[in-house]
Formats: sequence, structure tokens, C-alpha cells
Amino acid sequence: MNKLRAFWTRLINTLRRAPYSEDFADELETHVAMDTERGIRHGLSPEEARRQALIRFGGVAQAHDAYAERQGLPWLESLLRDVQYSVRSLVRNRLVTAVAILSIGLGVGSNTTIFSIVSRFVLRPAPVGHPATLLSLHIMHDGDRCCNQFPWPVFSDLREQATEFSDVAAYFDLIPASISGGSEPERVWGQGVTPNFFGVAQLRMVMGAGFSDNDHLGARKRKSR
Repeated sequence: MNKLRAFWTRLINTLRRAPYSEDFADELETHVAMDTERGIRHGLSPEEARRQALIRFGGVAQAHDAYAERQGLPWLESLLRDVQYSVRSLVRNRLVTAVAILSIGLGVGSNTTIFSIVSRFVLRPAPVGHPATLLSLHIMHDGDRCCNQFPWPVFSDLREQATEFSDVAAYFDLIPASISGGSEPERVWGQGVTPNFFGVAQLRMVMGAGFSDNDHLGARKRKSR
């Protein structure tokens, strides 16, 4: 508690430096004058008596600096002086200030945009239930750079025989679709997935009941007819 009170006292003294400095300077000058008079009474000249008094006190400037360090916060005073000087310099050079602010704004804006993109696609985990439990499977042929899709029979066999996985779902490339609600249809992009896709990814449907295996079986029957 005492340290906190001392800190607030030194902070107030720093912000109100002028009155405290003047009072201390007057008090210090009074002591120097009294010691000078004492030296004159001992037979010294006024100039020599004052010189001896200043030597005993260690110099007025040095005493004032020591008092300021004990009563205030020197690092805060230095910071305030630097801020005041910077503000005055910026006001005097308005063109340079405008260019600097514009450059900093563009730099901050571009960095924020880049970080948002990186965070969205690299740092942030996938918006699924447990990303660490999901595994993406692809087929690669000799000479291919990347991945190929599973043929449907291969996917069916994999889903039936892969006992190491809780379930296997499939998704397809983006496909165009049209949505209409009584007005002009809207062209959108969708993605074809198997009915168990949302269950495997542990995603909740925002609206509607979702899909079931019967939907998949019904589509297979209509396709085989």
C-alpha cells in the first residue's frame, strides 16, 4: 500500500512539476543564503562565502536534479518531453505527417487483410466437429501431380471394408445450381455430398432435417431403372 501511495505521489509531482520545482528552488536558495551569511560572519568575502556554501550543498543544479529524481518519475518526464517534441515536429511538417499517416494506414490495412486471409485458410481449423479426427483420401496415378477422385465402386468398397474408420463420406466438385423462392431464380454454386457427409463432419444443419440413407438409396434405385 505504501509503495502504491508513493507511486501516485511521484506521478502527481511529475504532472505538476513547475510548482514543486519553484518551491524547492526557493528553499534551497534560502539555505545557501543562510550559509553564505554564516561564512561572512567568519570573515570571508561575500563571493567566497557563497562559493563555499555552494560547494557544501553540492551545487544548486545537482541538488535540484537529485530532488526531482526522488520526487518524480524521470522516465515519464523524458517520455512526455519526447511526445511534446514529436507533436510539435509533426505540426510544423504537415505534408510529411500526412504522408507518414497514409503510409502507416496502408501498411496496417494490408497486413490486416493478409493476416485475415491466412488466419481463415491456414491458421484457423476447419469448421467441423473434430478436425484432427478427419482424414482426406485420394487416388494418385503414376505421373500425376495431385489427386484424383474415387470411382463410385471404389468408394462403396472402401466404405464397406474400412473398419479403421467410424464412417466414410464422399464429396464432389463444385456444381452449378439454381435457387428460386417465388421470384427470379438465383444462380449459385453447390457441392454434391453423400447423405452421411454432415454426420461424418459433425456439422449441424442450419435449416431443415438434412439427409438420410433412404435418400441415397432412392436415388440409386431411380438411377438403376
